[in-house]
Amino acid sequence: MKPPSAKFQSVVKASFNIALELQSGIITSAHILSAILQSKEDETAQAILRLTTDSETLKQSIRSEALTHGKDVPDKYKKSPRKVPQGSLPMSDEAETIIVSAMKVSAKANVTADTCHIVVSILDNHESLAYLILKGQLDVQQLRSELAVAV
Repeated sequence: MKPPSAKFQSVVKASFNIALELQSGIITSAHILSAILQSKEDETAQAILRLTTDSETLKQSIRSEALTHGKDVPDKYKKSPRKVPQGSLPMSDEAETIIVSAMKVSAKANVTADTCHIVVSILDNHESLAYLILKGQLDVQQLRSELAVAV
């Protein structure tokens, strides 16, 4: 398995920083999606922003959901804080699933994991917070088609 791209790693780190800024207790897929959209040069972010009629509303929706759901720290982390390294935050199960899935998809294709793999994983996880946000703001099938070329 190839190590993830610098952009991929940057998104994971930025999602942590966004969670800290919002005083979240956990990183959700909304934090990850917000981190992707912060990088204006990223092709995946550009594809998402091209497909929405109102990018500011999309960004506000993501931030609002991250703020709300970032407070929903599961009991397993409250009862066992030693599982999370000191100075870090846990990822929600859905956020972790998305990151792991992105790595698996890229490994299967024998390519470096990038932000497009994260978004494709979001689009595959219909229960994720990020998917529900995107579905409410743009045509997710069209986004999938645009990203299929990159994956």
